[in-house]
Amino acid sequence: MAIIQRKTKTGVRWDVKLRTPGGKQYSRSFRTKREASAFEAAEVSARNKGTWIDSRGGDITFADLATRWLAMGTSKRTKTRVRDEGIVQRHLLPTLGERPIGTIRTSDIQDLVNQWIDAGLSPATITRHRAVLSAVFTLAVNDDLLNRTPIRGVRMPRSQPSSGRVLTSEESARLLAAVRSDHRDALFLLMTTGMRWSELSGLDIRHVDLMSRTPTLNIHQGAHETTHGIEITDTKSNASHRTLYLGPEQVESISRHLRDTSRTAADADQPLFVSPNGKRLTYRNFHARVWTPAIEDAGLTGLRIHDLRKTAATRLLQAGVDHKTVTAYLGHE
Repeated sequence: MAIIQRKTKTGVRWDVKLRTPGGKQYSRSFRTKREASAFEAAEVSARNKGTWIDSRGGDITFADLATRWLAMGTSKRTKTRVRDEGIVQRHLLPTLGERPIGTIRTSDIQDLVNQWIDAGLSPATITRHRAVLSAVFTLAVNDDLLNRTPIRGVRMPRSQPSSGRVLTSEESARLLAAVRSDHRDALFLLMTTGMRWSELSGLDIRHVDLMSRTPTLNIHQGAHETTHGIEITDTKSNASHRTLYLGPEQVESISRHLRDTSRTAADADQPLFVSPNGKRLTYRNFHARVWTPAIEDAGLTGLRIHDLRKTAATRLLQAGVDHKTVTAYLGHE
């Protein structure tokens, strides 16, 4: 720390040289020594109290800060990165992009949330947008660019938690009867194993062992749709990496699908379940072309694919399987 006198063509200036908590040097210039001393004392006091912020940081625009935050997400799944980029580009930058972060107040964020509500966005979507905003401003706080985040105190729309739906045996049979025959086996496996859609779509033939005394299905990866195509990644957690033991009906269902698509264990690296053109199943196409017509024909409008996961879990519990085993079977932590 130092206060240095400097002569210029217009008179004397007093330069204050300090270091950030991270050790980086910075300086400010003043017309009088009194102003310089006051600034130095305030900076030292703020640093000692843990409330110091970089006085230059407030001039950084939200767009620059958001770009910096997005660049830090290299470890995220591609699907998550693309979603975050879309939220920033479409929902945040048009309103906040050119604003210096030091000028953005809680009331500004509240106005933005209210605009999303008026536009008819769902509470869940608005919550995702808020999470991105919060992460961007948390970066500013952690980098000592802001003392506090303007996200604090923002009122969010109340959302009703979705409890999902459990199919009865009769409803399950109705749904299977209504679905297209070339996709019935995939739907049956979802309904009886409780797999996530991404796990079903990510299955390859090599992940199934139907010939051993105890047939198994190994879940090692998931298929995720991105703007760059389908991305195959490891399962979302260690618990999701699991082996499921198959019953006779499940074995017959998988075997039938392989026979109908003229494939065997020799095609080990091919997707297990495929569309009529032989490609890996994608959620959007399946939902639009197979799922929606089937639930309408079965009189189950509003049913979600994820409800099959809850149906499988409930059936296991009703059969007397303990909670810990059901949790492991579904791939929960």
